[in-house]
Amino acid sequence: MEHIEKEATVVRKSELTVQTGETEHYRIYCYFTNTPVRNFELFYVELDANSSNATIGHSEKAQEYIYVVEGELVLHTEMGDHTLKQGDALVFDSSMDHTYINQQNFLLSFIVVNFYPN
Repeated sequence: MEHIEKEATVVRKSELTVQTGETEHYRIYCYFTNTPVRNFELFYVELDANSSNATIGHSEKAQEYIYVVEGELVLHTEMGDHTLKQGDALVFDSSMDHTYINQQNFLLSFIVVNFYPN
């Protein structure tokens, strides 16, 4: 089993590999992956103007924390829609399918933490 990192780790966006969703309008940068001693993932996400990206549900009991850096995000789930503006945050049960929607005419950027309880 891995041990907790004793040294500081710097991750530079310029060194990350960008991942895309169903289209190139959705870009995600993974800063930290989950490990045996880290039960979360940290992502920076960009969604182009007037576009969306659907995501299948994560593992059972997974929770997703979202913080909007810039723009306005509409998060669609089977439980309804949630609109978040710059500086707003939300946590939800991410084991269900969900869709990120940007209805604005400019880039949306947000932070996602996927948490996987033990």
